[in-house]
Amino acid sequence: MGRLYSASFSAVASGTSIKDLIEIIAASNVSVIVHEVHLSAESVSDEKFLIEFHAITASGSGGSAATENPIDPGGAAADTAVEFNNTTQATKTGAIIRGIEWSNLIPFEYYPFQEDRLVLGGSGGAVIELARAPVAGVDLAGGIVWEEFG
Repeated sequence: MGRLYSASFSAVASGTSIKDLIEIIAASNVSVIVHEVHLSAESVSDEKFLIEFHAITASGSGGSAATENPIDPGGAAADTAVEFNNTTQATKTGAIIRGIEWSNLIPFEYYPFQEDRLVLGGSGGAVIELARAPVAGVDLAGGIVWEEFG
């Protein structure tokens, strides 16, 4: 088993535009397995958000760099870069890896079976995209848990 890390965000305004909520890029010296993605919205009315997972070839911008935290308190610093809320989207490659409709009144929890986990090779990247513009802006929170190995 490799080293586990997490990163999270809170109180981020969704606005009413499509954006990359989470971007993760492995360093050249490691591979990454995504174990968990979670999102929640502070909302009183139901809206169906479209969440899509994509592989990327170039990073987006306009968001904020995450603080990558080792799950093991004595663990080494992460070699993987995570960003949140990129308004200039990353350059996507290939087809949608996953597409999921999410009702914003309940948390979005992605805990894939072991054989369904997203795996990124060295220097590989992916985004979790808010793929349909929200009708009304809401405050979002979320995070990602991943494993580095290699």
